[in-house]
Order: sequence, then C-alpha cells, then structure tokens
Amino acid sequence: MISNKIHFLVTAKLYLPDGWIKNSKKLDKVKVPLEERIFKEKWRIGLYFIDEIIKLFKKEKMEF
Repeated sequence: MISNKIHFLVTAKLYLPDGWIKNSKKLDKVKVPLEERIFKEKWRIGLYFIDEIIKLFKKEKMEF
C-alpha cells in the first residue's frame, strides 16, 4: 500500500551527459569511478530505478 505518511530516497544514480563521458580529464578531476564512466540514457537509468525498487519491495515483503 502506498501512503502519504512517509517519503524517502530509495535509490539514486549519477547521470553523466555524453559530453562528460568523452572528457576523461574532467572525470578524473571530479573523481568519477571508472565503472560509472559509461553514458546511460535517462530512460535506462529510470528502468534501473524501477528494477531496484521492485527488488527492495520483494526483499522486505512490502506491497505497492
């Protein structure tokens, strides 16, 4: 069940524009981990969030 009684961040992912991915000096300067230096479209990140939330709800036996 969804309630308006509590709000919290469930998951987060760093979005890097394609221009940043191509600039390794900038990525080094701001210390972006190597495994995160892959361009991902916003919709793909959104699907990742949905999958992570579903896994969390199943693990905790929570209902939507």
